Amino acid sequence: MAAGLVLAAWIMVAADGPELRAIIPAAHACSDLRATADGRPLSLVQRADADGDFPVRVCAAPAPGNVAAIEVEGTRLRGVEIRPQRIVVIGDTGCRLKGQAVQACNDSGAWPFAAIAAAAARENPDLIIHLGDYQYRESPCPQGDARCQGSPWGDNWDSWREDFFKPVGALLTAAPWVMMRGNHEDCHRAGHGWTLMLAPAPVQGGCLVAHAPYQIDLGGFSLYVADDSDADDAKANDGAVLRLRKDLAAIPADQPVWLLTHHPWRGVIKTQAGVAIGGNATLLTAWDRPLSASVQLLLSGHIHVWQVENFGQGYPPQLIAGNGGDDLDTGIPPDLAAMVSGGLAIRDGHSKAAFGYAVLERQKSGWVMVAHKPDGTILDQCRFGQGQIACVR
Repeated sequence: MAAGLVLAAWIMVAADGPELRAIIPAAHACSDLRATADGRPLSLVQRADADGDFPVRVCAAPAPGNVAAIEVEGTRLRGVEIRPQRIVVIGDTGCRLKGQAVQACNDSGAWPFAAIAAAAARENPDLIIHLGDYQYRESPCPQGDARCQGSPWGDNWDSWREDFFKPVGALLTAAPWVMMRGNHEDCHRAGHGWTLMLAPAPVQGGCLVAHAPYQIDLGGFSLYVADDSDADDAKANDGAVLRLRKDLAAIPADQPVWLLTHHPWRGVIKTQAGVAIGGNATLLTAWDRPLSASVQLLLSGHIHVWQVENFGQGYPPQLIAGNGGDDLDTGIPPDLAAMVSGGLAIRDGHSKAAFGYAVLERQKSGWVMVAHKPDGTILDQCRFGQGQIACVR
């Protein structure tokens, strides 16, 4: 099989460990793929069969640890680092087409995900975290609208290819991925494509409302990934509340944890009559008490900005990186100090409505967090340690 017949290949850290995934045309079989891990053969099996919306075959194989590289039909993918030092974080990367909300998908300045991904790939990451919302093309481009003319739409391979797999470019193979689920990947939107290609667990029938949480050990701390894709912002969803209450009670208490949810627990998406709007009603109802002391950081997307909040009072800081390409949320005050979000006052924090990505680098004294613009220049510089994020202002 020729390398050109591999439509996409990547390594993701799934619920049961690292996994190699590849997408090929439906005319070919997963068993035909030639894959190796440091020269040793790997056998891929079919994860999902083709259908009318997805005329492709999704293949998978466990990805062994402690290998320098994995290759699929000549495509080289970086192996899994047991203790990653440099982590790229992106979120909310797709191009919005929904009714009258039309983003200029054909304009690289208005939708810069391809530039963001290219710059992030040059950062030499050991791990990439996507905070959810990959596919935003829900409606057809209005007739005659040059901003998006020719764009596919709906939950199908063409839309997923144009919104994610094509613009992500070299970043897809630059390092293993943690693929989080956003509200745009719920079962009412792009849940079918999510289930076939990116879900952290094997395909079992149709779209699951939510996946079980899973933990990823990164050496000295762990990520705890919770599926809150159905966590309504404005009104608590009873089913989600009951499930998330159980999921959050299972957060490990014996080691430091970064808690990953697509929706921020407490963020600022706008202000109304001087009151901050941005807390998630479902999450806050599910867990209306202090989080486990092991939780050091809350990491989320959903709000389309770069945003940092410190709360004090023993509550972990919130980092929001939802500025990966979809239309930015503008009108948020840059200084968030003293605002109240979800019933808790923000001790200090700020918000920047600019496209980009972040690089989190492990150092002896903590983590250096640098937010970058699409061209790689610096948007924000911060340091995370001892329960707070301190930024250069």
